[in-house]
Amino acid sequence: MFKISQNKPVMKLTVIVFAFVGCIVLFGCGKKGDATPTPHTIKVTVAGTASYSVSLSAIKAEETVSTALDTKTIASGTYEFTTTLTAGSVVHLEVQNSNGENTVAYAITDNDATGTTDSGRELGSFSKIVAEYTVR
Repeated sequence: MFKISQNKPVMKLTVIVFAFVGCIVLFGCGKKGDATPTPHTIKVTVAGTASYSVSLSAIKAEETVSTALDTKTIASGTYEFTTTLTAGSVVHLEVQNSNGENTVAYAITDNDATGTTDSGRELGSFSKIVAEYTVR
């Protein structure tokens, strides 16, 4: 009768095949690299009835220092700025009234969803609005 244990080449081949399959399972099913963060389109819109200045900055995810994104002085009307950030980033908006009375509205949207808004804010001479939004 034929016995597998006596057939040494078949045993060696079986051990090699099982070792090869074990290595594939061990290394092939390991943790893959971290997924890349999903980008978020952040849009900042500010409207004012008189002259104002906008200062926009962000602390990007996993950073500790603020990065200036944009600074503009607007005679009157609407200001818009769009940027791409990842979850965990913080957008910082400052709207400084130049002089006289001003009615200001702002909106920060995240992928077209409302992040934070305020409308009809009355600002006196040289006063300002500060807003922050954390990207989720």
